[in-house]
Amino acid sequence: MCIIIAKKAGEPLDMDFLEKSIRTSAKRNNDGAGYAIKTPEGNVEFDKGFFNTESFIRAIRNLDIGDDTEFVAHLRYTTAGKTDQHGCHPYVADPTLIRNTSLPKVTAPLVFHNGTFYSYRKTGNDSDTFNFVKDALSKPGAVDMLEEMKTTKNPMLDTILSFNKLAIMRPDNELLLLGDFIYEEGLYMSNTYYKFPWSGKGDVTNAVHLDQLVFSDWNVSRKSLHPFGPRIPSLGIGPEDDDFEFLDEYYNNELMH
Repeated sequence: MCIIIAKKAGEPLDMDFLEKSIRTSAKRNNDGAGYAIKTPEGNVEFDKGFFNTESFIRAIRNLDIGDDTEFVAHLRYTTAGKTDQHGCHPYVADPTLIRNTSLPKVTAPLVFHNGTFYSYRKTGNDSDTFNFVKDALSKPGAVDMLEEMKTTKNPMLDTILSFNKLAIMRPDNELLLLGDFIYEEGLYMSNTYYKFPWSGKGDVTNAVHLDQLVFSDWNVSRKSLHPFGPRIPSLGIGPEDDDFEFLDEYYNNELMH
């Protein structure tokens, strides 16, 4: 899986800790990196497609990351799609802009992802993240819907995310973190690769590497590492169904009516 490293506004930044976290993460997550930054005035910009760790760190050093600045970095570990600049994160949640690899001013949400959305894995060069952002999060109100689910502790959010983590930077609202993040030294980490990187691709000795595992028992709970999350009886979604079919149903039935 990839790793997200996020800083919220109002948090001081320890640059040494950030650089150390990036270098450690990159020992495993070396399939391309990207970042986004949001100024206190609400200007959002991003750049991605860094395949050299030190070049990535130099680019970050040149940013003006103050206490009131939002910042997100992402280091990729390819599990779907092509390993190239386009496959790096973030993605713009706008179908007309989603293939951009850098923009100096963004007006749509920027999405960073750690995990795998299995129902959005398709053949071709595009990753599951690209497909999820394009087909789901680019819909009007979709990101707000996820935030509302988080605020109201709607259990459906756990089903949508399963083990996935999302960081969504928005020009008109604060940074949205979805899923379980680790807080340390002013930063939010989507997993522990910033401390304990794996030796490299193909190492499946650690059971935390969920995107390489297959679970046959649908009744295993999310907390027991089931990759698809619990069943939703009210929507009739079970293991034989498209595990994200309900997202469109919820969107159409609840948000648009």
